[in-house]
Amino acid sequence: MLFFDSEEFELITDHYLEHGNMNAAKKAIEIGLEQHPSSIEIKLYLVEIYLIENKLEQASDLLDMLYELDKSNENIYLQKASVYARKNAREKAIKLYKYALNYTDDPAEIWFNIGSEYMMMDKYKEALDAFIKCIKIDSEHYPALHNIMYSYDLLEEYDEALDFIKNFTKANPYNAEAWKLKGEVYMLLERYEEAITAYDFALLCEPKFVGALLEKGKVLEALGRYEDAIANYLLTLKLEDPSTYALIRAGKCYEKLNQYEKALDLYSRSIAIDTLLDKAWIAIIDL
Repeated sequence: MLFFDSEEFELITDHYLEHGNMNAAKKAIEIGLEQHPSSIEIKLYLVEIYLIENKLEQASDLLDMLYELDKSNENIYLQKASVYARKNAREKAIKLYKYALNYTDDPAEIWFNIGSEYMMMDKYKEALDAFIKCIKIDSEHYPALHNIMYSYDLLEEYDEALDFIKNFTKANPYNAEAWKLKGEVYMLLERYEEAITAYDFALLCEPKFVGALLEKGKVLEALGRYEDAIANYLLTLKLEDPSTYALIRAGKCYEKLNQYEKALDLYSRSIAIDTLLDKAWIAIIDL
């Protein structure tokens, strides 16, 4: 049998896990521990297998043993936190994530995990604080950015949400996702022209940003600017695989313009994509 360094076994195992090949991953761990029986990192991959298989007690027991061997290993704290989260012991999970902050090179992701745990507990203010700490470290952590705005929404703090995203776009003027989120806040506040401006900035940063085109289409539709809305919806069809949402919204705009044949064509195209799409069938019946 060939001898590999423990780091090579880690890479091999990681490769198999990423591609969903559990049996090969288990075999790599088995051989790895035969050659490197004291490797904590390979044993942590075994913990990951236990978690995937929902063998929480086995994962917990192995992590307790590893903790006694290395109390400064970030991944031990993270995996123990994951076990507690799976058991819905979220306060304990958060405590362990915070311990891990003392040993990590990636505090942004840990703050994101902390925020996610608070969200699961419906503690939206605490979640918001954690997500903000994450985004201050990594301004391109888009899941955190979205969760910040979602937290403000759940807290019904729309003015605070607008203040935050204004400051964020000022500090990160080329962040297309942030401009889109800014537009969504303006949309919630029914400040439609400002929403359009925000979406235009998003599209200046990223001209093929389908999400911004769709959102801008919604605002234009709300303002009764149906031809402009159609142009935005139809442009998305050229940039990626046609979505039934864009087809139906454009069809509704054609209806408002009394262009029923064009509306019918778009509804029919949406049915070709999804034959069970109720909204398209209902739209055709209502024509």
